[in-house]
Amino acid sequence: MTSDDLPMEAPRPSAIGAADRALEETGRHVFQRAGAERWIALGFLAFLDQCGRPGAVARVHSAVALGDSGSGGDDLEPVLAWLGHHPLLAATMAGCAVALGIAMAAVVLWINSRGTFVYLEAVATGRAEVARPWRAHAARAGSYFAWRLGLALATFFVALALLVPAAWSVVTLTRGGSGGAAVALPLLVGCGFLAVAFLMAIALVGVALRDFAAPIQWYADVSCAEALRRLRRHVARYPLLFATYFLLKLAFEVAVVVATVLVCCFTCCGGLLPVVYQTLLQPLFYFERRWSLEILHGLGYAPPAEPAAP
Repeated sequence: MTSDDLPMEAPRPSAIGAADRALEETGRHVFQRAGAERWIALGFLAFLDQCGRPGAVARVHSAVALGDSGSGGDDLEPVLAWLGHHPLLAATMAGCAVALGIAMAAVVLWINSRGTFVYLEAVATGRAEVARPWRAHAARAGSYFAWRLGLALATFFVALALLVPAAWSVVTLTRGGSGGAAVALPLLVGCGFLAVAFLMAIALVGVALRDFAAPIQWYADVSCAEALRRLRRHVARYPLLFATYFLLKLAFEVAVVVATVLVCCFTCCGGLLPVVYQTLLQPLFYFERRWSLEILHGLGYAPPAEPAAP
């Protein structure tokens, strides 16, 4: 059930107030109902929700990178020489590698899309189930997956379009010469600015899809496109709410990175194993998932009726 037009006397939704309520729910469902089996179950569901997500992968990479003191000083000249002598073979191998990489990424993205709704229901209802919500949300997850796949493909091709001129600029500047440097340096700077702007836009769209569009799909039983249309109306009505949420979430992501580094140090990287990592940091991930749900509650969304007991 939704209410796009809230009564005038209704309190305005607040990102900080939603964070307070999410913190209370996290304490009630994670700590007060704590148990080894429940923590492991929630850790597995959180792993499905994070499987292949760029943010989750970046956290682990940053934690590992801080403990890596080695430097890569391999000479690329033999590789470049081989590519120059076998251009057709190199192009064929690159094409096959790209196709295989896209196929594998699509499979991981599909699993992640299904897992997003499974963990979403677990956090929203307090039930840590897998099989039933995996089947029940197949249609919603399929629509969500289509948008995620389109976003991933757009990201790949735009990144490729920016990487080619940037690589040419780097090679030109490395080889020296005043003729090409006059064009290469401005081109490299322009590609850098475009890359930063594009990454920020992708981050915003990613937050909109996972944190709000997917829950709206679950609450209102609509497609991802309709959920995004509803979200656009909410953003137009409460721009400060969503801007505050995004900025606070950036700060929260920094805190999660710090916690990830601490887990990596105190467990000798063993705590970064799949499911183990999500289980150890379950309070943080549970809070992060609940936070956007509390914002949607303030916008008039309510969970659907609970399924009948088996």
